[in-house]
Amino acid sequence: MKVVICDGKISYTSDEDLIIHSFDGNMCFSAGSLTTWNASNTIYKDYENMVLPNALAEVVEVGFAKQEIKESTADKTKKVMALPISNSFSLGERVFLKVKTIGLTGKKLKVEVRQGIEKQLTDKDQKVEALSVAEMTVGKITQSEDAKNKYDASNLRALENIAMKEMTLEAKTDAEKRNWKEILTKTRDKKIKLYFHVEVLDADGEVKYDGDDANDPKNFSYKKPFELIDGKVCFCFNQGIVEKSCLGKGTAIPNKMYDEAAEELNIEKATMLAIAKQETHKSSFWKEGQATILYERHKMWKHLKEDLHKSKEELNVLNKKYPELVNPNQGGYGLFSAQYTKLEKAKKIDYDSAIKACSWGKFQVLGASYAGAFSSPRELEEAVNTCEIQQFRLFKGYLKNTNGMTKALRNHEWETVAKLYNGSSWKTINPDYAKNIKKYYGEFANKK
Repeated sequence: MKVVICDGKISYTSDEDLIIHSFDGNMCFSAGSLTTWNASNTIYKDYENMVLPNALAEVVEVGFAKQEIKESTADKTKKVMALPISNSFSLGERVFLKVKTIGLTGKKLKVEVRQGIEKQLTDKDQKVEALSVAEMTVGKITQSEDAKNKYDASNLRALENIAMKEMTLEAKTDAEKRNWKEILTKTRDKKIKLYFHVEVLDADGEVKYDGDDANDPKNFSYKKPFELIDGKVCFCFNQGIVEKSCLGKGTAIPNKMYDEAAEELNIEKATMLAIAKQETHKSSFWKEGQATILYERHKMWKHLKEDLHKSKEELNVLNKKYPELVNPNQGGYGLFSAQYTKLEKAKKIDYDSAIKACSWGKFQVLGASYAGAFSSPRELEEAVNTCEIQQFRLFKGYLKNTNGMTKALRNHEWETVAKLYNGSSWKTINPDYAKNIKKYYGEFANKK
């Protein structure tokens, strides 16, 4: 006798109170040719005939989850993916929207993330458009050849019941992102409360929803809403650079990242290390949460003029009022300890221009070069203040996008490197720059 129970919950109670359950996949009980269960509390009679119910269609769980990839214990050549749902994530975190189902493989779902408790991102019970998904398919990931080659068989069977979509917990535009942060800051407990509403779009029959709203079981996390908080974000995890989040603690640049960049840009690793040594004699960070910066007042003047089209009269007014912040002349740098004070004051004149007017981090790349690695000056600021790897991304983007830079590094044209990195007046401002780069390159190139 053999009983196979697939994809569902089965409860059969005989006179002897035999109960069989199956969760999340196939479960097989086999007694060979025997008609008895040879164990404690043995039932001494033939099993009664069991009529299995119709396949159950059910939405079990909905929420945001972090992806975890581990080695399979059953097959060392394969991986296992887990998606544990959490009730709280940080604004800006990269997560998966996950829907766990039974008997709905291949079916399409619509998930709305809605405002809970009170008006915050939108009115109560209204859809938050930026986080909602119009259509996602249960088990879609298992159809790709990549997934079949990567994950073990039992994990793939479990994933057949999962609908998942990767997303970032943020608004779509920079203006909306700033607005969300302001809303979060102003809330009493510094949390934005949300819940999930799910609907199967193409069900063949009745679907059971296990939501926690008595009035509408399609609502999940309704009684205890999901919480969006203003916590630390791991940019490297969001960008797919690392497999595990640092939880906003930041990560030092690994040697292999220099090696990979050197190969990509066709330059020597020693040239990048030489620039790093020249540019940041101190640490990559001024203090925790603040990258080492140098505020450049003439760059602020330039960006206000060229990007915001400020008139000469407007610029002169700002120069008279804030000569240390807005000035056509290079210089007036002051102490390292004064840089963030100047930056904060400059932000009040224009936030993005102030960020672009600073040189940032280990490699002292101007914020004006943000587009080589980031979507906006503000994203640059947040990322490089958190993590040294993000500072390296800014640096690599700058080298790649600056005309003639990689050629000069490749050919050891140190004066050209100095000019491209510091401007045409480099001999006045920092006359030893080219000589130092040459010296430091030699030090690193000779290390084995």
